[in-house]
Amino acid sequence: MNSVIYREIIEKMQDISMANNSNKFFNAMLNKNHISVDVICNFCKEFNVSSDWLLGISNKNEYLIKYCKNCGKPFHPPKRQDRLYCDRPSPQDITKTCQEYGARQAHQDSLKSNEAMKLYRNIYMTKQMMAKRNPDYAKYQNEFDSFRDAAKKWKSGVKSGAKTENEYVEWLKSTR
Repeated sequence: MNSVIYREIIEKMQDISMANNSNKFFNAMLNKNHISVDVICNFCKEFNVSSDWLLGISNKNEYLIKYCKNCGKPFHPPKRQDRLYCDRPSPQDITKTCQEYGARQAHQDSLKSNEAMKLYRNIYMTKQMMAKRNPDYAKYQNEFDSFRDAAKKWKSGVKSGAKTENEYVEWLKSTR
């Protein structure tokens, strides 16, 4: 099926000068032949055709073309224009999409790079699990709630500049 669509794209590329009429070409392919943006992007990637002509129409929101931060392939964000990842299967894990895998990986990388965030998450998850596993003991739920509230105050203090991140890390280590 793709070969038939690709043949149509090649014929249309020969008919219309892409350098001067990229919008005309793109609209002709999208509207008259009902070819999706993903198919055109895949064509450019598969046949090593320069996709610079797609950038000419990227100022229109409905035809925005982005490149996935995970797999590097071009995609059209369907709903949100600020998406960073496509919906194709991830090259690293076929069971997940680039959106799922990329977002998770970015979060993991931020946890590795920020000691305060990593420590906070570790303590938060520990206290939350203790409260969840022992619903009969109100002590664990109270400890979790008080830690969560105090941590919010500390975070806002660090953000406003009233406290330093080192003080925050020391406080986290003391509340373990």
